[in-house]
Amino acid sequence: MSGHQNNGRSLQTKTGKASKASSVHPPERMWVGPNVTPRYLQHLEDGRTTREAQKLEEDFVGKWMKLSGIVFDVKEYTSEPHVTKVDLQQPGIRWPVGLEFDEKWHGHIIALRIGDKINVLGQIEAVNQLGLQLHNCELIQS
Repeated sequence: MSGHQNNGRSLQTKTGKASKASSVHPPERMWVGPNVTPRYLQHLEDGRTTREAQKLEEDFVGKWMKLSGIVFDVKEYTSEPHVTKVDLQQPGIRWPVGLEFDEKWHGHIIALRIGDKINVLGQIEAVNQLGLQLHNCELIQS
């Protein structure tokens, strides 16, 4: 089992690779409630006009959430050299959750494979009819 270094906390992925995750959460983070999940956010638009849904969705942008799921894809973009993106699939939702990790997570993220289960903290960047996007993501232990 190989180890990765990042602020002292060990994390196991489905593939058995170990990595480290930050154990410090700055107090200024605003968190979504415990019942707010990607599935909940997906259904904010149900029975509402686009305008009504957008007003509700705006309340979540900038807040942090914890989630877990299965890796669907890993992407690197040349236009954003310090960002690695992961599409995360969760049961019961119709679109993958987009996760953006900064440069310090690059080594951990590119080692992920389709089907790996990961646990993540991320800040909501967008929620709309196209899906849920989180940025400033961190891998965590379950």
